[in-house]
Amino acid sequence: MSIYWDRLAKPIDGLGEFERIIDKLGDICGTHEPDELRDRVSKRALIIFCADHGVVCEGVSQTDKAVTRTVMENMERGSSSAVIMADKAGVDSFIIDVGVDCENYPCRTYEKNRIIDKKIKRGSGNIASEPAMSAEEFDRAFKVGEETIKELKKKGYNMFLTGEMGIGNTTPTAALVCALLNKAPRDIVGRGAGLSDEGLSKKIKTVERVLERVGKMTDNDIRGIVSELGGFEIAALSGAFCAACKENVPIVIDGAISAVAALTAYRLTGNKESFIASHISREPAAKAALSALKLRGVIDAEMKLGEGTGALMLSPLIDMALSVYAKLPSFDACKIEEYRRY
Repeated sequence: MSIYWDRLAKPIDGLGEFERIIDKLGDICGTHEPDELRDRVSKRALIIFCADHGVVCEGVSQTDKAVTRTVMENMERGSSSAVIMADKAGVDSFIIDVGVDCENYPCRTYEKNRIIDKKIKRGSGNIASEPAMSAEEFDRAFKVGEETIKELKKKGYNMFLTGEMGIGNTTPTAALVCALLNKAPRDIVGRGAGLSDEGLSKKIKTVERVLERVGKMTDNDIRGIVSELGGFEIAALSGAFCAACKENVPIVIDGAISAVAALTAYRLTGNKESFIASHISREPAAKAALSALKLRGVIDAEMKLGEGTGALMLSPLIDMALSVYAKLPSFDACKIEEYRRY
C-alpha cells in the first residue's frame, strides 16, 4: 500500500479495495502525490465499440440484430443508459461503429457524442458454422482499438472506460472464455439480456456446436481464436487494452465482453498493468475472465447492462477515494496516535 494511506487519520485499509485502486492508478500514472494523481486521471473517455453478430440467427438473443443500430443511434442522441450516466459522471462518450450491419456513418474523426465510422464489415460471421472474421479483419479491428486510445490520448484524455454494444455478443464472449480457459459451456454461458430457460438451453447448445466446429485450438494462437469465435467489438476492445498498457494510461473493464477482451489482450502481450476491474457482472463469463486475470470488481450489484455502465459506476467512486486521499489530514495533524500496520 502507498505510504500516504497509512499516514491518513483513518483505520488501516479503511477504504479497502478502493485504496488499492488508488495505489494502482498511482503506479500506472507514475505518481502517488495526491494532487498530481488527481490531475493525471481527470479527463476520462468512455469508448463504446459497436458491432453485430451473425450468430444471432441461431436464436441466442431475445431480439434481432436491428436493435444494435437502434441503441447505437440512441447513444448519439444521448438517450441510452451509458451516455446518460457518462454525462452525469462528467465522462465524454465516443461511440465507434466497427461492425454494425448498416450503412456507413459520415463522421470519421474522434468527436464526442457522435457515431464514429470505423466499420470493418457489416457484422461478423455466424460462429456456429463459420469464422467470425478473417485474420486480416481481426488485425484491422484490433488496430481501431489501438488507434482510439492513441488519438484520444493526444486530445488530453488520460483515463479510459470501456463499453460495447452488440446484440448477441455474450455468445461469442462465452465461446471465447470456454476456449481460452478450457471451460464447459454449461458453466460459462449466461442469460445475456434475459433469456428464458429454453433460450438458455439453446444458447448453451449453440456454444457447444461452436466449440465442436473449431476443435482444439492452441492457447498460443490468440489471434486465431478471436478470429474464429469473437466479434469486431471484442477485437477492437482487445486493441484498446493493449494500447492502454503501452501508453501507461488506466483502462477500466466493464462487464463480460470487455473482460474477455482484456483477457485476450493479456494473453497476447502478458501485460495487464493498466487494467482496473469495475464490477462483478451476473454473466459467468465475466467472473471467469476476471478470475483468470486475478482482478477483482469492487461493485457487486448483479449488473448485466453492458455499454460501459459498470465502468461508469466506478468513476465517481474513484473520485471520492481520490478526495479522501488528497484531503484527509494526517494523524500528526490531528494529534492522534498513528495506527500501526501489522
